[in-house]
Amino acid sequence: MRPPSARGRSWDPVPFAVLWAGQFASVLGTLMTNFGIVLWAWQRTGQTTPVAMVEFCSFGAVVVFGPLAGALCDRWGRLRTLVASNAAAALLLAGLATASALSSLSTATVYATLVALGIVLAFQYPALLASVSFLVPQRHYARASGLLSLAMSVAGVVGPATATLVLSHGGLSTIFAIDLATYAFCALALTAVARRVREPAPDPTAPRRGLRHDVAHGFRYIASRPGLRALQTLFFLAYFATMFGVLISPMVLARSGTDGTAALAAVLGAAGAGGIAGGAVTALWGRRRGHLKVILPGFVLIGLLGQVPLGASASPAVWMAASFVGAFLYPLVEAANQALWQSSTPLAEQGRIFAARRVLTESAGVTVLLIAGPLADGVFEPGMREPGWLSSAFGWLTGTGPGSGMAVLLLLSGVLTALAGLWGLTVRALRDLDRAAPAEEHRPENSMTIKER
Repeated sequence: MRPPSARGRSWDPVPFAVLWAGQFASVLGTLMTNFGIVLWAWQRTGQTTPVAMVEFCSFGAVVVFGPLAGALCDRWGRLRTLVASNAAAALLLAGLATASALSSLSTATVYATLVALGIVLAFQYPALLASVSFLVPQRHYARASGLLSLAMSVAGVVGPATATLVLSHGGLSTIFAIDLATYAFCALALTAVARRVREPAPDPTAPRRGLRHDVAHGFRYIASRPGLRALQTLFFLAYFATMFGVLISPMVLARSGTDGTAALAAVLGAAGAGGIAGGAVTALWGRRRGHLKVILPGFVLIGLLGQVPLGASASPAVWMAASFVGAFLYPLVEAANQALWQSSTPLAEQGRIFAARRVLTESAGVTVLLIAGPLADGVFEPGMREPGWLSSAFGWLTGTGPGSGMAVLLLLSGVLTALAGLWGLTVRALRDLDRAAPAEEHRPENSMTIKER
């Protein structure tokens, strides 16, 4: 252990590096599983709604259990919560792998397991972000977010390609087994971090509140601060629009014919490559101020360059280019957003606040997942294949064949994302948010987080 510096204890980057490695493995396994289940659901039904339900099951559980999970992770400890949640996820994947190997996998089993995994993930999100806040100095918040995005993006490139290869040789049960192993590895990595790091102790002078109070605290904190309230509204609108991206996979499969699986893997791979580039830029750049100068133009560009072309073209090359651009920009936007939240909220309350923030944002995603499938299958797809106002208004741009209705929805969602960014430019509380002083100076070197050895 390095000796204390004049500014306090020096920062040890090893715990964050181990945390990052564990998250990379976990995300890789999860993306392989998601890819495999999406293909499984599409091949069984050929409809959009079952594919959207795959996403809805986990998202719905996050929204319902998120506030309770955030309050409990503040009480239990963030690293301890992460270890337990990864171990629980491994057990759930073991059940899926067993059912698939015995050829007893059913839609009901998949949906029920995804709901349970969603409950587990509800604990992971606030615990992970709050852990980063005390493992990394405040000046590196944006870079840390960029590195986490980089892990997700690399996994996004490797995951679909690996899943395609595994499906052709070992089947869905092998994918589940691999995901189980990645969760187990992540749990071991986090255990190593927990042994090396002592979390900041709670304030002994803080009043003891009941669990009901803690569950509601994050919502009250956001509602009482105009800047954070406006930022939350912006991301709700943008997330509502971008969540129509759940239609990308079935649209590509529907519009690519017999080459659908290869085209989908290429599009997802391009998105992963863009995310790698965006995460790398964020990790190297890591702005400390001026975050809204990234967020607001970022949403405009994501909408116009990353989403609109997905619906306006039937070319896999255009889909890949748009996916790359959108995925490149998103880590920059998300890193700036995350740095604002980490700098503007007290460390001891971040589990509750981040859980409330996720619930408020992803309630938009749940809404989209409920309506996207029925809108595509029941309104836009048949409307684009028959003479009428819908095909007359958009047919010249998207065509009228299979998948054109989903293309129209993606086109409209891109316009809405751009409008959300433009709206943010008009909100004074949002423009002033980045000028406010941080709520706390969260620095590991001031928190004595590294255990004495």
